[in-house]
Amino acid sequence: MQSVYPQPRADFVVTADLLGELGNWFFIISTAETLVKEGYDVAFFKGLEDPKFSDYKTHFFQKVLAECPPSIRVYPREKLYTQRGDVTSYCSIPKNYNLRLKGHFVNLKYFDKHRDHLIDLFETPSLDLEYIKKKYPVVFESKQICAVHYRHYIRSLDDPKRDKNQLINPKYLKHSTIFCHLDTDYYEKAMNIFGDDTLFIVVSDDPWMAKKVLPMKKNMLFIENEPFWVDFNILRYSPNAIIGNSTFSWWATYLNNSDNKKVVAPTSWYRNIEKMVFPDDWIKIDSVTVEDTYKDPMEWLLEKEFHDFET
Repeated sequence: MQSVYPQPRADFVVTADLLGELGNWFFIISTAETLVKEGYDVAFFKGLEDPKFSDYKTHFFQKVLAECPPSIRVYPREKLYTQRGDVTSYCSIPKNYNLRLKGHFVNLKYFDKHRDHLIDLFETPSLDLEYIKKKYPVVFESKQICAVHYRHYIRSLDDPKRDKNQLINPKYLKHSTIFCHLDTDYYEKAMNIFGDDTLFIVVSDDPWMAKKVLPMKKNMLFIENEPFWVDFNILRYSPNAIIGNSTFSWWATYLNNSDNKKVVAPTSWYRNIEKMVFPDDWIKIDSVTVEDTYKDPMEWLLEKEFHDFET
């Protein structure tokens, strides 16, 4: 049976290792696809074949898969290029036959010139868009909307008794050593940029925690019990957005093509990397993070009285 995929010339291909989670994949795929736009025949991606990422393929990368298959192939004389510096560093990628990319490529210079192409490449599947328009029509009907993303970087360890919507025993917790923990200060400053009549639609990987951290405004809607692709597309299609320090909301908002959109982003992102990279027209806000005030984020949780448990 003849392959449905385009057949590249023998050598002029780029293969990229897909690292991390969804937001990281967007950066890596965008960098490789930009190289294709600029001369390579096709891009292959190592990791797309993993069945645990089937939702990524279904809801975000259908067009990528239509253009090239997942790759488990190793090309002869493959030339490895590893990103130098930290994840946000930019270095020009040399052109080589059988190029293999390894890195996170969290920098606009790798792909921003082809943003229109990427918006089309990562088009929302029609069934997904139909679901969101039917269930959350307000996202598309009003300019007085702002989507807000809260990413919770304190994770529960294996606790069979824990219900995600209930209180957490601190002995089961671990916190990120890579990302800052945003506190109420950031969201207060960001939400105050918008008018009093704004409806804030909040999406989060942990809505219970989001309700504890975000300031309560007059008009708020918390999205709960939805799959992550719904959260992503609410951010993508909202006329305005306040993102967390997460590549998930970074990409949802970067792909947002709304006219005159207002995007607010935190300058505090990583704990050990000086800065994150944003489009010039995004509003950047300095704020006090949990790490600025507490030696241990667990102290912050307890002081906020987020937990009520029996010792």
